Amino acid sequence: MARVAVLMAEGYEEGETITIVDILRRAGAEVTTFCFSDDRFVKGMYGMYVQADEKFSDVVKDYDAIVLPGGRPGGANLERPATSPGEENLRAAGRGYRRNFCF
Repeated sequence: MARVAVLMAEGYEEGETITIVDILRRAGAEVTTFCFSDDRFVKGMYGMYVQADEKFSDVVKDYDAIVLPGGRPGGANLERPATSPGEENLRAAGRGYRRNFCF
């Protein structure tokens, strides 16, 4: 079974994030959502709060794939130092399989 990490930064696009998680879970993948703050509730682009499964950590390096949902300003927040997973972590995460989603 594939293990997929979905990173949720504040301002994530709700449709992109929830749809991807739903489809992958229905397909049998083990999907874990990650946030970047101690409060696991992350505010989306349209004000919806979703509780992430875990706080971002080095554990993402053990996943088969990593998903970076877009959104305004969610996509940009993934690049900000305070919330950024860091280039070295992104390179190691997902065994090289990273996907940005924007419908």
